[in-house]
Amino acid sequence: MGNWFKTTLLMAALTALIVFIGNLLGGQNGMILAFILAIGMNFFSYWFSDKIVLRMYKAQEVTPSESPELHQIVAGWPRGPIFHAAHLYHS
Repeated sequence: MGNWFKTTLLMAALTALIVFIGNLLGGQNGMILAFILAIGMNFFSYWFSDKIVLRMYKAQEVTPSESPELHQIVAGWPRGPIFHAAHLYHS
């Protein structure tokens, strides 16, 4: 299974769990509110998960002047239409 499929399956399972808990707590209105909350949480976690992890570990970006050797190594990696220049961080 690909990572995209596994991520979608996990997000759908968590949405179902949140909606089920919303049903237990508030009936049909609770389900609707829980579904809206789950959609918002899934959107936020999908698009901002990288920033969440970097902040959690208090990572700082490494500039080319701080570590030119490391940036030269990464600059040699292949790039294409879906691969952009990497941002390097350390914690």
